[in-house]
Amino acid sequence: MAGVETRNGSHRIRFLHDGREYGLKLGKVSLQEAEAKAAQVEYLLLRLDQGLIAIPPGVDVVEFVAADGRVDAAAPIVHEPAGVGEDEGAGPVYGGGGPRRDGGAQARPIFLKV
Repeated sequence: MAGVETRNGSHRIRFLHDGREYGLKLGKVSLQEAEAKAAQVEYLLLRLDQGLIAIPPGVDVVEFVAADGRVDAAAPIVHEPAGVGEDEGAGPVYGGGGPRRDGGAQARPIFLKV
C-alpha cells in the first residue's frame, strides 16, 4: 500500500515493503501528480509481491521505487563501516586511493545519474 503525505506544500509517498515503512520525497508537486506517482509505486510493489520482479542485491528499496523498477537507473547503495572515509573530525576523505594512516582504504565519490 502506498499513500501520499503532504507537509508544508511538499509531498512524499509512504509505502510498506517487507514489513518496513519507507518514504519517497517528491517535493513541491501537485497533489494530482503525487497521487499518480503513489499509484505507480503501488503497482510496482504489487509486482514485487507477486515475484514478477525483484530488487537486486545492493540496491536501495527507495531508489528502486523512485527509478520505477529500472535497475540501470537505481543506484546501488554502498554501506561503509563507521569511521571509513573520516580523518579525526576533518570530514570525509575523497579520492587519492592511497592508504590512510590507520590502514583503511580511502573513500571515493560516486557520481550518480538522476
